[in-house]
Amino acid sequence: MKKVPLVISLVIAFCLTLGSIAYASIDNMPKSVSEIVKYNSTIQETPNPELIEKANMQNKLSIKNLETVEETELKELFNDEQNIDEGQVIIMSPVTVTLGTDKTLTTADDGDDGGSTSGAGAVWHRYTVSSRKAEANSWAGGWGTADAYAFVGQRFITQGTTSKTAQIIFSGIYKGDMVGGINGSASAEVKIKLWDATDGVWIDSKTVASASSTNNISKTLNGNINHVITATLQPNHEYFPYIHIVTAAAEYGTQISNSDFYGDSDHMIQYSSIKIDFV
Repeated sequence: MKKVPLVISLVIAFCLTLGSIAYASIDNMPKSVSEIVKYNSTIQETPNPELIEKANMQNKLSIKNLETVEETELKELFNDEQNIDEGQVIIMSPVTVTLGTDKTLTTADDGDDGGSTSGAGAVWHRYTVSSRKAEANSWAGGWGTADAYAFVGQRFITQGTTSKTAQIIFSGIYKGDMVGGINGSASAEVKIKLWDATDGVWIDSKTVASASSTNNISKTLNGNINHVITATLQPNHEYFPYIHIVTAAAEYGTQISNSDFYGDSDHMIQYSSIKIDFV
């Protein structure tokens, strides 16, 4: 067996030890944004413009990469008739929509969630079809990154012989908050989307709300989803209108960055109805 130089061995061991300490300590670190703001204020740190820009760019890249992950997951979801996820056994039950006849959807039958971390990062994410709710939380300590997404919606299949233009009207709420450290950044983005499962493409998406935070300044995203996607619906196609949340955090100092849309009635996105209104 080839011998590894002692210096390299010590460096590797040191890095692994740092990683173990960082991950082991996450459970004992503050999680809520209000607690993190207080914690960060006790740590003196000098702003570094290069690190701040690095954190901002990392979050933008994470959000962009999650779009690709989401597209892959959507294609896989629509190849299954049954989805077993997070203890939910979800029988796919698309609603039938007659082209030209308005329809209001007040249920959900599908969704997905996921995330990734590096260094001292942690994520939480889930969706719940029974309450039409999606949640995501990204937490990053010193020299860590995290990103998470979740979405939920209702499938429908069109019947008819002629394409019709419709307004897909989403109604709901979104609630969450975030804080980026002095040399970190936290971001979130809420969207509505329409997926054509027959052709395997997005028809359109609209940004409902987005924000980012740094310099230990907390921000809250709290409002109503009352947004519209206009689309020409084809006969005998399966569509999936859904709401989407993505969070990202990157920290390149000794403080904490966190984007929180997870865990209780004050941190989530949820729709009450999706109306298909033909024009």
